[in-house]
Amino acid sequence: MTNKIIKRIILLAALVAVVSFCGFAQNKGAKWETALQEMNTQWDSILQGLLNRVPDEAYDPLTPQSFVFDKAHNVFGAINTIENSIDIIKLEDDTLKTVRQILVDKYEGRHDVRNIYRPQGIAIYDKYLVFLASQQDSCYLSVLDLEGNEVGRFYYKGNATAFSYNKETQQMYIAGQNSLGYDLIILSTENGIANMSEDAPSLHYQKPKKDAIIEKMDPVGIGMAAIAMSMVFLALLLLVLIFANTEKVLKASKKISFRKTFGADFAQKAVVAKAFDASGEEFAAVAAAVYMYNSELHDTENTILTIAKTTRSWTPWNAKYYGMNNNLMKKNK
Repeated sequence: MTNKIIKRIILLAALVAVVSFCGFAQNKGAKWETALQEMNTQWDSILQGLLNRVPDEAYDPLTPQSFVFDKAHNVFGAINTIENSIDIIKLEDDTLKTVRQILVDKYEGRHDVRNIYRPQGIAIYDKYLVFLASQQDSCYLSVLDLEGNEVGRFYYKGNATAFSYNKETQQMYIAGQNSLGYDLIILSTENGIANMSEDAPSLHYQKPKKDAIIEKMDPVGIGMAAIAMSMVFLALLLLVLIFANTEKVLKASKKISFRKTFGADFAQKAVVAKAFDASGEEFAAVAAAVYMYNSELHDTENTILTIAKTTRSWTPWNAKYYGMNNNLMKKNK
């Protein structure tokens, strides 16, 4: 689609340029005819180079597609992510009619979500509708005719997300990726798309790990040690700056609060504000004076406690036996 748009734009620009130069040449005379012919020759060479590059039918990017349309048979295919299916729709009399719905994998009532096959891409090659379905550890390529009948299904190891077909080399490419790297499966279609082999070579590219990259860049570890030490010293320097400027920040905040309180009279009442600019030693001296003053308000008391034993004469009021076992004494009598 992109190639066609580029071709049309280039052709339109070339046509405008040729027409404009033709009119200009006719007005100016025969001396511009030679320049016009050279210009036309250059444009023709550019257009021929672009048009002979690669035909649209042979260009199939290795990217997942969710929709596909066959102009020859007016068949429209789409991935239905809600029903986990492939919908085949046909265009008849300017209306779309559902031909068939192919279920990719059952999902109702299943809890093993990672093992459910999901459709990843769809395409139409050689009057066959091909779609790719994948799960966590494996994938399969299903080949259908345009009526929705399955011609073949081929299973492969590894998670896949896209596929592509090259008519010139008669090869099908299935690509995927995981946490370790990328996988590429190459299938031969010499016997037709419906007769592909499941014994296909698989290529794997392993992504380099972070520790391997760091070890390659800094095999001795000097760079890592320098970074660690610099971070520690930067943190200490930041703490020193914070503690050194804390007092200034507090004084500035107090000045701002006084300005808000007194408003325009702040300059006249600077004496009041200056009292709050005292140093730490002055605050300590004031606190010590207040403490000594409060301590001198009390008399010096003797902290030795003495307990004097006193004797009291006997009276019936403090006789304990009058209040003990009165009922028992009455019964004894």
